[in-house]
Amino acid sequence: MKKKFECLGHGVASVICKRRFHKWLRVYFNDHLQSLFINAILPCNIHANLYPNDLLKASSEIAMSSARQQAAESTNAENSPLLVAENITYVKRGKAILSDVSLQLCSREIITLIGPNGAGKTSLIRILLGLSEASSGRVQRQPDLRLGYVPQRIVVPEVMPIRVYDFLNVAGLYDAPQCLQMLEEVNCDYLLYSAMQDLSGGEMQRVLLARALLKKPQLLVLDEPASGMDIIGQQALYETIRHIRDKHDCGILMVSHDLHLVMAATDRVICLNAHICCTGHPDDVTEHPEYIKLFGDAIDGLALYSHNHDHEHDLSGNIVESEHCHSCEHHKGQK
Repeated sequence: MKKKFECLGHGVASVICKRRFHKWLRVYFNDHLQSLFINAILPCNIHANLYPNDLLKASSEIAMSSARQQAAESTNAENSPLLVAENITYVKRGKAILSDVSLQLCSREIITLIGPNGAGKTSLIRILLGLSEASSGRVQRQPDLRLGYVPQRIVVPEVMPIRVYDFLNVAGLYDAPQCLQMLEEVNCDYLLYSAMQDLSGGEMQRVLLARALLKKPQLLVLDEPASGMDIIGQQALYETIRHIRDKHDCGILMVSHDLHLVMAATDRVICLNAHICCTGHPDDVTEHPEYIKLFGDAIDGLALYSHNHDHEHDLSGNIVESEHCHSCEHHKGQK
């Protein structure tokens, strides 16, 4: 009888020890590591003979191993492409829109997709974003990839009284300071409480860009971001896009027809005409026979405009006077 009670007491002590030990694990480790620790290190008949120093040493080793594994996974994620498209073919109403298109999008890289009208640029963007399904091929994205999208244009009804802040916060997820911060990044913080209907083309594109940035995207997709802007506005916008890439370490995919500016604003060019005609660094692509075949007439006689005036312009194209523009001809004409 005494031996029986001793065994019973030993069992109760074992249960109590298990409970205390599990509680201790929950405090210092997450559930995944707790399960790993119990299954890999501890015997199933854990009891009061466990030594705290041995437990601490073993748990530290497992924690360090888990940290190394997470660091390795993080490094691999940073080095791996954000998005990979392989052999994309898209057929619509019996017509082949895209044929065997493959590409990779990586962090901190600005890629510009160019091509004539009807080349399949918009269809490819929709497939990459998951808005359309390819007829064949596959698109692989990093797990939980955050995407930001800026459409070519939106139309706000005149009868809809909506401010920029309301538009940015339409989902109710952001407060005014957060919206203001994103507007500051795209140099139009003064528009926070302006009516959407009163925005110029350049201001509208920057507001759309700010809305996409609120999602903290890892990949930012811009469909004709400089559409409707004059050359000064385009230059300013492309400079803002480069700043966004550098600050947020995100990948950027742009669709553009602005051949005279896009080459200076991108790291890599993809020339598309139902299939990828050529791709590479802008300097290499401009000399490629396929590029010349597609855009030869458009670029023939085209001279790049170099804006060397020592003054600045706002988003509406108005001259913003600075300390060193008093000698400019535009300033003399205003006197």
